[in-house]
Amino acid sequence: MLKFEGLEVGTVIKAMDHRPLDDGEELFIKGEIISICEPVFKCYEIVVSEDTCFPESHTRVGKTVLVPMQTMIDFDNRITAVS
Repeated sequence: MLKFEGLEVGTVIKAMDHRPLDDGEELFIKGEIISICEPVFKCYEIVVSEDTCFPESHTRVGKTVLVPMQTMIDFDNRITAVS
């Protein structure tokens, strides 16, 4: 089983782009899982509802993105279910 495998379609997740910065700032996206897929790697396909990574001109809000279930540089809480 992969590190973050096991979430279901319909779950809203928070996915960190990288470890929190030293000042505590978190860069992440939130969105609802709409499918579980495996184009080349196992991942969650989500529709982004919040994006703290990019300015409004490059936001991913409203777009569909893939969130890998495991990466080579994983860390605890990279993906969490939110209520």
